[in-house]
Amino acid sequence: MQKFLLLFLLLFSSLTSAADVSNFNTTVISKDGSGTSWAASPTHPLPVDASGTTQPIRFETSAFSTSTSALGSGATWTSATFDSVTLGHTFLSYSARSVTQLSVIFDESSDGVNWVAVDTYIVPLGGANYSTHKLAARYGRVRIVNSATANAGGIANFSIYVSSSPIGAETDVSFVDQLGNHLGAYNYYNVSTAGTVTLKTTSGVLHALCTNTLVNGATITVYDSLTAAAPIILTMAPPNSSANLNCMVFDAQFSTGLTFVTVGTGNWTLLYN
Repeated sequence: MQKFLLLFLLLFSSLTSAADVSNFNTTVISKDGSGTSWAASPTHPLPVDASGTTQPIRFETSAFSTSTSALGSGATWTSATFDSVTLGHTFLSYSARSVTQLSVIFDESSDGVNWVAVDTYIVPLGGANYSTHKLAARYGRVRIVNSATANAGGIANFSIYVSSSPIGAETDVSFVDQLGNHLGAYNYYNVSTAGTVTLKTTSGVLHALCTNTLVNGATITVYDSLTAAAPIILTMAPPNSSANLNCMVFDAQFSTGLTFVTVGTGNWTLLYN
């Protein structure tokens, strides 16, 4: 056990601090250094067959790919390719934050050469986002596409961590509707200033809009579009009475994208997937 713990610590101490990092280490518990099998005992409750090449216990470190590199206008960063067969990992997750708006795309491939974008999320300006995706194809990866504003990079401006795991759950799935949209848990976006943000560039569901503070004279418009252009999902003036502070549920499907426009000040939270 002491040797295993030492090996585990050595693996993690070898991580580099470079801007872009990929790691695919796998640690396998096999046998003690004597070359003999472990007999079941209080100190070795799970015996390991030292004579075989396949052992009954495997401890796998999650493969990962990270970056804090600078991103030019419209630049793309692509993670390492994750092979679900080799790794035994079928869940792919990312956590990203950025001072510029980013599109985060889950790609899948059956051969590791020809890729299909299967889901897209938005990291809003100065915000962060996290999501998990279950691979249906053998290979998976995550792509970042920067907005038109250049990002200087570095941990204060941009960071993404992509990892794979043999077990997990999609952060936005419990049921799938007839259009293939995941229903269940929702992404959120909170805003307290006037502005325009595109939260999703594919189809999805607008679940609800929550008014968190009293406002007067502000307006909110939500579009089924990649820009602030028709078709409009809703336009509303938030309530200016504390009795009317609430979350309005819509569960409205959109087909092109989700763009959120606020005029005036206030505080609102949009729930969507």
